[in-house]
Amino acid sequence: MSENPANTLSRRAFLARSSLLAAAAAWPVPGWNAQLLPRRSIPGSGEDLPVIGLGSTKAVMQLATEGTADLEAVLQSLLDAGGSVIDTWSRDPALDALAGEVFRKNNRLGSLFLATKVDTDGVEAGRAMINANERNFGKAADLIQIFSMRDIGNQWPLLREMRDQGRTRYIGITVASESAQGEMLQFMQ
Repeated sequence: MSENPANTLSRRAFLARSSLLAAAAAWPVPGWNAQLLPRRSIPGSGEDLPVIGLGSTKAVMQLATEGTADLEAVLQSLLDAGGSVIDTWSRDPALDALAGEVFRKNNRLGSLFLATKVDTDGVEAGRAMINANERNFGKAADLIQIFSMRDIGNQWPLLREMRDQGRTRYIGITVASESAQGEMLQFMQ
C-alpha cells in the first residue's frame, strides 16, 4: 500500500517541529492561559521577549529546494507557543523574498520581533543591505547587529543613524569566535 504524500513528514521537518515542541514542553505552565515560552525584559527598554526564537539561516537556505511548508509550520509553532523572535540576515534576495512571504502570511509580520545583521564593508553597502532586508522581509528590523564586528568603524555609526531615525529600535554586535571576544569587550568599553 502506498503512502499518501500529504500524510508524510520528512525527517528534517519532524525534527524541526519536535525541537520547538520539546523546548516549549520543558517549561512548567502554571495555568492554561499562561505563555508557554519564558520571557525576559530587554535591559534599558523593559520590552518583554520570549527567550527562545528561530534562527532562520538553514531554514531560509532550504526554501529553494524544499519550499516554504516547513518554515511555515515551524514559524506557526513558534507563534503558537508564544514566541516571536526571528534571527535572520540577508543571504540571497530571492530566498529572502520567499522568507518574507512566509513572515507576512496570515498577518504574522506584526507578531514578529525581527533581528537581522549587516555583514558588508562600507556605509553605502551597509545601507543597501538594510534597505534590501526591509524590502525582502516586509518590515524594518527590530534589532540590527554587525555580524562578527565586520567593518565596525563604518557600520556602527550607520546603525546609530538608523536607530536615531526610527528605522530600528535596537542595535548591537555579534562575534562568532572566542578569539574575537576581547575585541568585542574593548569596543563595548
